[in-house]
Amino acid sequence: MHAVRVVADAAPGEIAVIRLIGMLPADWVCGQRVEEDRIWLRVHSAGGAGTDVVQERLRAALREGPPGWRETAPRP
Repeated sequence: MHAVRVVADAAPGEIAVIRLIGMLPADWVCGQRVEEDRIWLRVHSAGGAGTDVVQERLRAALREGPPGWRETAPRP
């Protein structure tokens, strides 16, 4: 997942990524790259949840999580 900060006073990337990861199941494995205004998360389920489940859970966490952030296509 790739997310960008769309509200200037939203939490910076370092805080937002912690909030997002905290909303995911504890057995999921997360890798991240963080900039102040961008987050890249690579997540997979150690318990075998499919890619669709993982992606939907990430989108739900972003909707419910840190305000001022939204999913976007990664930049090249």
